[in-house]
Parts: sequence; structure tokens; C-alpha cells
Amino acid sequence: MTAASTALLALIINISVAAWAASNFGFEGGIATVFTGDCKKVETMNTWIHLAINALSTALLSGSNYCMQCVCAPTRAEVDKAHARRRWLDIGVPSLRNLRNISWKKVILWWCLGLSSIPLHLMYNSAFFSTLATYDYHVIFASENFITGAPYNRTKFPNVRNFNLTDLQLRAKTFDKLSNADCIRTYATDFINTHRNLVIVVDNATAVSSSVKDVYLYDFSSNDAITSTQYDPYKWICPPGIIPHTSYESPINCHSIIDNKIIPQADKWNPRNWRSKYCMTENVTGKCSLSFSLVVIIIVIVFNIGKALSMLWVAFRITDQPLITVGDAISSFLTKSDDTTRGICMITKNDIKTQSLSWKPGVYAVPLEYRPKRRRWFQSASKARWLITVLLCSFALGAIIGFEIYGVSGLRGGSKDIKTLWSLGLGAVHPQSLISGWSLPSGGTSAIIPSVLVANVPQPILSFLYLLINGLCTSMLLAQEWSGFADERKTLRVSNPNGTQRSTYFLQLPYRYALPLLAFSGVLHWLVSQSIFLANVSTYNSDGSLHEANNISTCGYSPIAMMFVLIVGSLLLIFVLGLGARRLNAGMQLAGSCSAAISAACHQPPDDDGAASLPVLWGKLPKEFMKEGQIGHCCFSSFSVDKPVVGELYAGLPAVNNEFHSEPISSKRLKQA
Repeated sequence: MTAASTALLALIINISVAAWAASNFGFEGGIATVFTGDCKKVETMNTWIHLAINALSTALLSGSNYCMQCVCAPTRAEVDKAHARRRWLDIGVPSLRNLRNISWKKVILWWCLGLSSIPLHLMYNSAFFSTLATYDYHVIFASENFITGAPYNRTKFPNVRNFNLTDLQLRAKTFDKLSNADCIRTYATDFINTHRNLVIVVDNATAVSSSVKDVYLYDFSSNDAITSTQYDPYKWICPPGIIPHTSYESPINCHSIIDNKIIPQADKWNPRNWRSKYCMTENVTGKCSLSFSLVVIIIVIVFNIGKALSMLWVAFRITDQPLITVGDAISSFLTKSDDTTRGICMITKNDIKTQSLSWKPGVYAVPLEYRPKRRRWFQSASKARWLITVLLCSFALGAIIGFEIYGVSGLRGGSKDIKTLWSLGLGAVHPQSLISGWSLPSGGTSAIIPSVLVANVPQPILSFLYLLINGLCTSMLLAQEWSGFADERKTLRVSNPNGTQRSTYFLQLPYRYALPLLAFSGVLHWLVSQSIFLANVSTYNSDGSLHEANNISTCGYSPIAMMFVLIVGSLLLIFVLGLGARRLNAGMQLAGSCSAAISAACHQPPDDDGAASLPVLWGKLPKEFMKEGQIGHCCFSSFSVDKPVVGELYAGLPAVNNEFHSEPISSKRLKQA
């Protein structure tokens, strides 16, 4: 019910947000602008919103995974049917094997839960997205008296569309004064969004009759960073001759020497050969925006509804009491013993998998000498599960390394050291890290959706890897819980507690393991969303009017975020491998998730019919339960049991009339796995 409640909460939030946006903001092309203003504020809002989205999507994924495990868990009737054919099913772990043995309705429900996660993770992160704003601007090189209204050559510098120099001169006295160094810092940036036109006051020694000496237009759309392999924005800042003419073949360009060469000599700054005294800058209000996609949220809501309905079905309509946990299986087999596994109390999952003759109708194992081995956690999961999980995770990490190398090498111009990569930030749009050459539409939903899909392709892949890792950890912790019954008498942890039984964990794992896994998943989803992301840039003319033709809609990437994904992903894999290296208790046979091996350990003495609801311990039955000379028998019991003795024979067969049979029937010796 908790999982269904999580899905319903997510649905309520999604519908509420969509209704709020629809009632408060107008949609144009399926996009609503919910905030316009300061770019730093937009960046902060965008970060927090995406953290919330990833937390919510991680909770949905975990709840969906739990429900999928509930759906594919077999009932006792399905287990009995499989055992009658000498087939075993998985208990307590996610399993594809079980899909062949459960009802078709459950199989459909399982697929609905799984497939509904794909569009959710493919679209959710782009329900909200930010749009950066940048201004084209004019740089006017003028004498000091220009600010006070001195005449200038109007023929050489006429008023043109989107730029009225006469009007600018009237407003120049209201501009803010900046020193050379501050002027360079202000305009040596990728996106100019709080400043616009600039007057550079030059030395009177260079003055001629006109108060305006030169005018330069900085046009963002013609910046080489957008269309070529080079990145050399605001190159007008660097004095002529300071960069070699071969700069397009050289890593040296203007932006790479601003901090270490231009600013330290700011008092001698002479851009375009005009010696600067100081600057006057036009301050403007930021026009960055936070937008909301109606199309994306509708897709999310539709699949959220499907997932919520599926989870509610699991919570209220599945009433056949599936064996979800190993405690459920032990409880069921102690309540009603399984005749197909009598006399093989020491059998292991490996024995069952290798089709030992000990589990054939009418054929029983000879007694087995007890030789306990202290195994490691990794041995509780199948080799196939380990191989698939480790290979796919390693492939994903290798792909990240490849994209990192490709992304860094593809950065346009300048240094590519760690300091430069760090300066690009996480999820921040920069011209040199935009993905270009896609020929995408320039605006509206048609431009957004293709970029959304590309930016979010890694999300469902990451979700799939989380499910694999979760299944692997569940297998190992199931074995740890199982082996603990040889050392400590305790009640069973079941889905529907009865008597002194304990309730199971919400996510099937102890919280000390489940919560770190959830944290890893949430952080990775967020870091991936900051590694490749939707990038929208709106360009404004120097007079403040929107230049729609130059708007950019594509994907950007962050090399430093990819590094963090690589680090956190590697730590997660190391964490799982570290768990696998831990040792299990040596007392019990390794049953893993195998229903037959679990059943074989649940043939308690006839009088112990209430064992399922009481604290139980696994061990050998005392002599008073056995006939003289009879082979020993190990099982779960609420009665007093002893620890098996190394070297003794076990596998006594409970027979009819409440007696124990000791005569071996088969000549096939069962090997201890």
C-alpha cells in the first residue's frame, strides 16, 4: 500500500503542478513561462526543481520495483504445481523465471509496471527547463564628451534598425561607470544578460572631430562557438596582435588569456587599438526564464496514472497471498509441509540447479555428511545475475568514460584542464559545450521534444541498472537472513504478520542497505540530468527586442558532471562488490532463493505444528525425536534443536505414521555444494 500511496502522491503533485501552470500562465506551443528574471535565481530554482523531480522519480521506481517483485512472487499453489514437476521457483527476489509459472494476469501487470517506468524517466526531468537570455550589444569607442552630448559623425555612424546611437547618447549619462578591469570581467562572459550596450571612453590624445571613434557590434548568433569547432567569444576585448593570426589552429585565443594576461594589464587596455580610460555600461533586467512543458507533463501524468492503477491493483486485488519473502515461504512450508522435498534436508540450490537425482519422484538422497563451509555473499546469487549486472554496469561506466573523452575533446577552443572543466559547472549552458549540427526546429514544442528525448535517454538505462543492482543485493541479503537462523532463534519476517511474526521491509531490504541504494540512485539520476540536458538560449537585440531567428534549442553537456557520474557509479559498483565479499554464517546449506531448497529445510517434528508463528531456529533434531540408530535430520523448529555435528550424516526422511525413516533408497550420493 505504501508503494501505491507514493504513486498517488506523485500523481497528485503532477496534476496540481499542471493545473497551477495552466491557470496562472499562458501556453504558447505547449510551453508556459512560469518565471522570467534574474538568471542566478532561475538557475537555483531549476536545480531545486530537478532535485525534487529526481527524488520523486526514484521513489516511484523503488515502489514499482517492489510491486513487480510482489507480482512475480509465486503463490503456494503455484510452487506446489512446479515442485510436482520437479521445477523450482524464485522466492524473495525479482525473477523472470517465475513469469512462466504465474497467472497471465500477473504477467500483464508485471509488464505494465515495468514498461510504464520508461516514458516516466525518459520525460520527467524535462517537464521544467530553463531558458538563458543573452544580449547582442554595441561597443561605442568615444571621447569623454560623448557622454555629455558632444556631436559625432552621423554619416559614418547612422541610426539603424535595432540600434539608435542618438538615443543611446542621451541615455549614456545614466550608465554605470566601470574601471577597465571591471569592464573586462563584466563582458568577458559567455552570456550577457544583466548588461547591454557599452561605451568605452578613450584617451583624448586619440580624439578627432567626432566624439565617436568606432562602433563594434557583438552578435551572439554569429559567434564561432555556435557554428564551428572553435570558441573565441568576446575576442574584441583582446588588443590586436596579442594573439597570433594562426589562433584558429592554436589553442591560444582571447578567452583563454583574459584572467592571466589581459586583466593584470587592464590599466593599459587598448581594445581595437583604442586606449581605454574607463567604461560606461548599460544595466538591464535579466530575461532568463523557467519554463514548463504541457506536452511532457501530460505524458508523465498518463503513465503515472497507469503505474498508480497497477500498484493499487497489487495492493487490493492480489489476495492469493504470494510468497514474497523467504519468511513467507518458510512460514508456508512449516504450516503445510511439501512432500516432494522430504528427506533432502541438506540439499542446496546448486544441487537443485544441476538436476541431481536426489530430487526425482520416488528417489531419495543417501545421508549427507555435514561439512559446513563458510561461503561469501556473492555465492548466494547466480553467476548469470552477477555476470549480467557487472557487465552492464561496467559497460555503462565505460560508455561514460568514452563520452567524457569525446566531450572534452569536443570543447571549442582554449584550455581543457580540470580548472576549465570545473568552471563549466553542472548542468550549466555554455556555448562551447552545446551540441550543434542537429538541424532542429528553432522554437515551440517541435524543437523541445527531440532534445528532451536525447537528453533523457540515459535515465531509463540508469533505472534498469538500479533494478539489476537491487535484485543482486536482495539475493545476497536474503542469504544472510537465511543463514542467521542457524545461530539465533527468531521470528519470521513475513508480508502479513501473525502472532509474533515480524513485518517485512517496505523495499525488501533492511533500511541500512535500502536507503543508501536509494540515495545512490537519486544522486545518479540527478547527476545524469546535469551531464546532458536541454539547452535553450533566447537572443535579444541591442535595443532589447527578441531576435527569435537566433534562438537556440539543443542539448548541452557538462564534462565535470560526467566525472561525478563516473565516480558515484564506480562507488556504487564497489559497494555492491564489497557486499559480495562478506562472509555468510557457516551453519546452514546455501538455499538462496530456490523454493525447493527452502522447502527441504522446513520439515519440522510432527508435534511442532505452530512453529510458523513462533521464534524458530535451524538445527538437528535431538535424539528424543529420532529412533535409535536413525540418521539425523535438520530443520526449522520452534522446539529445542542442536547444532549439527561436523562429520555426522543427515537427511533423515520423515515417513508416514509420524516416524522417521533412515534407510537410504538411492545409491546416488548427494554432494555438498
